[in-house]
Amino acid sequence: MAISTWDLLKSLGFVEDQTVISESPGGLSFDFKSFKLSASFLTNRWLQPCVILGGIISTPRIIASIECEMPSEVESLEQGVAWVTWCLDDHSPKGMFEPASPIPWLAVGRQNRHLLPWEKERAAYAARPHCTVERAWARLALNTLAEKLNLVGEKTMAIFDFDGSVLRISCGETVIAMPADGLPWTQPFSIAAGLLRNLPKRLMTSAVEFSIWDSALQIGNRRYRGVIAGECEMSET
Repeated sequence: MAISTWDLLKSLGFVEDQTVISESPGGLSFDFKSFKLSASFLTNRWLQPCVILGGIISTPRIIASIECEMPSEVESLEQGVAWVTWCLDDHSPKGMFEPASPIPWLAVGRQNRHLLPWEKERAAYAARPHCTVERAWARLALNTLAEKLNLVGEKTMAIFDFDGSVLRISCGETVIAMPADGLPWTQPFSIAAGLLRNLPKRLMTSAVEFSIWDSALQIGNRRYRGVIAGECEMSET
């Protein structure tokens, strides 16, 4: 359940601070003894409410400025703690913030770094359906597919499916199969023939990647939007 960043910071020990420039509900700060981390509630350049964490870490040898933006709400307490901790670590000269006295929630934040939005996005991208095909096989398959696409209607669906060893492309009555490397896909994906025009002709790498991400099919360096999860047999007469 979402939690306001104000409530999150208060639960971590941040206190209201009149010296912090802020819009409603007011500024907060946390005294780490070695420096003070402020939290300003402002409106960002996209006119969205946000929280700006800021401060100066100063040691006899190093001075480091902190400036980090958080949303006004986070998905969970754990994600919020991870966000504040990441901000401190990311701006610390050693890559890990070391407070003057122990702060228990820093360890909790580091344990939950995988909950940060960009880390979740990175993990999702790594787990996307994808496989690689040797260039010779990919070239033959794409040439065959291009010939077939010229013969069918724009709404005829091309279906891509990978079982862990063979990538199959079905289009009408034609089935193109080629050996590929990767993890099996949990389901096939379909895209209309009209969206697959201009298939790659020059393959620059020895292995060509086929992948699905953000409702799009990626073949090498070409991206085709309009992918549908599952098999779809629509055709045009």
